[in-house]
Amino acid sequence: MGKKKQRRIGHYSSSQKILLVGEGDFSFSACLAKAFRSATNMVATTLKSQDTLLTEHRSCEEHLEELKKRGCLVLYEVNVYVMDRHPTLKSMKFDVIIFNFPHAGHYHRLCEKDEELIELHRHLSKAFFKSARGMLSKGGEIHVSHMVGYPYDQWKLKELAEKAGLFLKEKVWFNKSDYPGYHSKRAGGIQSNKMFRPNKKTCYTFKFSLNQTSSKLSVCNPTTSIVSDGPSPPGYQGYLCPPAPPSPTPSPRLDDYEPPAAPSPPLPPSCQDDDDPPAAPTPPSRQVNEDIGCYSVLRGCLCAIFRCWPDIGRSLL
Repeated sequence: MGKKKQRRIGHYSSSQKILLVGEGDFSFSACLAKAFRSATNMVATTLKSQDTLLTEHRSCEEHLEELKKRGCLVLYEVNVYVMDRHPTLKSMKFDVIIFNFPHAGHYHRLCEKDEELIELHRHLSKAFFKSARGMLSKGGEIHVSHMVGYPYDQWKLKELAEKAGLFLKEKVWFNKSDYPGYHSKRAGGIQSNKMFRPNKKTCYTFKFSLNQTSSKLSVCNPTTSIVSDGPSPPGYQGYLCPPAPPSPTPSPRLDDYEPPAAPSPPLPPSCQDDDDPPAAPTPPSRQVNEDIGCYSVLRGCLCAIFRCWPDIGRSLL
């Protein structure tokens, strides 16, 4: 029997073991399954119960049927905070874990610019990275599709991933048209089935891995989904990949030597910090000593004259 043909769509291949979390109406999972013509390599999950999902996302029914037909494992009520302890998932490893446009939920009194909601998004992202990192196979990647620019940069995805031991390997444009049939849903409990349209110019897929594989930032070409190493396009507000490890400090060369600067004169006592030692007193100059000596001699002469003044007066009389 010949080797099974590998099929690809976007950044994904039928040869990869793929976990999708936080699915809305499962349209992204169904898109991959159709492209692969088999979904036995996929596990698709949602935080919602099956009943809630069917109520909030009426369009999900046909996508679930597609996944079932292609052999995808679908799991409900999977919380990304503790998914590494899920009875079915805890023993599984994945080549790619995908979280498209994570969101901590919508609240009537909060908007995306509110620090309280931003903090909830950070907490969600931090927990996801911590949970997902232990579910990666060797060389595996975590893909997070996310928008850039204010206020989304305030989530600080790169920093949160680094705290979980992950590094930004690559950052590529997210082009919705690369995934036919995918409908990005608002979700979050308020108008959950309402669609939002990711802007190609502000949406990226951040690829994190356990190994720091590149010292350069992979920057997307503004007209394609292909990445290239080079200067950032105008208006680029993305995250930078971690810098290369520092090279050993070179031995100093003779022509690099600079003499130390002359020490600054001590400050007067009133200008010194309390923690600074008092400045050493400046020794008097020779001229000052000579002036003081002359003054002392003159003063002695005058004193002698005044002490003898009564005797001088009597002798004159």
